[in-house]
Amino acid sequence: MPRLFELLTKSYPEEYHAVLLMASLPILGTLATRARAKYFDGMQHSLSFLTCIVAPQASGKSCTRTLVDMLLAGLQRQDNEERLKERKWMEEKKARKNSEKQPEDPRAKIRIVPATVSNAMLFKRLDCADGEHLFTYAEEVDTLSKGRKSGAWSQKDDIMRQAFDNSICGQDYMSDNSWSAMVKVYYNTLTCGTPIAVHRYYNDVEGGLVSRVCFSQLPDMLGAQMPIFGSLTKDEKAEVTMWVDRLSEIGKEVIRPDESSSETEERYDNVEYDIPRVKQAIWDWLEARRLEYLETQENPALDIFRRRSAVIGFRAGLLAVLLCDNKETDEAVEMATWVASYALSQQLDLFGEDMNRLMLDGESATSAASNSSCYQSLLSLLPDEFTIQELVELRMQAGYKSPVKQVVWRWKQNGVIESAGDNKFRKLKISKNERPPR
Repeated sequence: MPRLFELLTKSYPEEYHAVLLMASLPILGTLATRARAKYFDGMQHSLSFLTCIVAPQASGKSCTRTLVDMLLAGLQRQDNEERLKERKWMEEKKARKNSEKQPEDPRAKIRIVPATVSNAMLFKRLDCADGEHLFTYAEEVDTLSKGRKSGAWSQKDDIMRQAFDNSICGQDYMSDNSWSAMVKVYYNTLTCGTPIAVHRYYNDVEGGLVSRVCFSQLPDMLGAQMPIFGSLTKDEKAEVTMWVDRLSEIGKEVIRPDESSSETEERYDNVEYDIPRVKQAIWDWLEARRLEYLETQENPALDIFRRRSAVIGFRAGLLAVLLCDNKETDEAVEMATWVASYALSQQLDLFGEDMNRLMLDGESATSAASNSSCYQSLLSLLPDEFTIQELVELRMQAGYKSPVKQVVWRWKQNGVIESAGDNKFRKLKISKNERPPR
């Protein structure tokens, strides 16, 4: 692992290392908020992560709090100063509420926000953050579930999905008591919860949120000895601070407005990094998972979850490059594929069965609604011998909804095709007197 991750994990037992690494992604992504890299879609991706730590009660989830306090101490101090400015403005505004001239909003730049932040306040914080990531830490995911019931979180699921994609979101109200803004959503989150609480909150596998979240499960500590956590030395803490400062200063430019003046001004711009090795590794990983699915076609969740797990791995690879002195080392490339594999395995473990059940239900509905002509026309477009890959591509072009496995099964049952090797099939000639396939 890059040096910083070695420091963050060295004080904990080995079974905690994966959790600590995944928990650190949204924190470090918030610090390195100006880093960018282009993905396969040609879009610039930022270091946006939504991480959820899953563990039974009293199993050591508190290690994530230590991580947050250590890495975000400097950002918290900056927020405290900005909150003080905002509080003074609110007090002055209250004192002059009957005056025609109201004090000007200081547009405080507060980036660490509570899990219960209202939508209006969240949009205000995003608007005032100048395109930098906000961060939320929730020690109990049930806090979010309770907020959802009260109505305050009615739009939060949409906002979280847009946070992963950095889409534009906002609200536009006439009321002066709310905040109107349309902003790109740069918002990283770290939440923790028991397995039951996590499933209670992420109860819609079809909504698209679970595939965007980096889940990480701590081992069950029932009957185990109390884990012993260590601490870093003074020099090691100083080294962690050095890395935090280095990430925070990405894109920083010091400007002197007037050459005769000693005063300076800081400005931040996004910095795009070229990471071809990481990109190629993620492409190879995606292809391997795609072929893995095509071999059996019995796990649709694998094909669904792999796509965004690859995005998560790609972003983790960019972060690893930053932590390897901006070099695409073997460690950085390996971390990208490891995070992609780990994120995928956790999503499959927690939600794979639910997703497959959902796909099978949809498959049954599609089967009931389909008719024989659509299958026959699809078959007629294929060569006499075809591969699964050719069928997949043709199915996508033709816009058919039925899963490939179901189409192949139906053709076999009706005797219009036969196997011709691994993932290969051959059309069979049918007599005119025979009944047409259904």
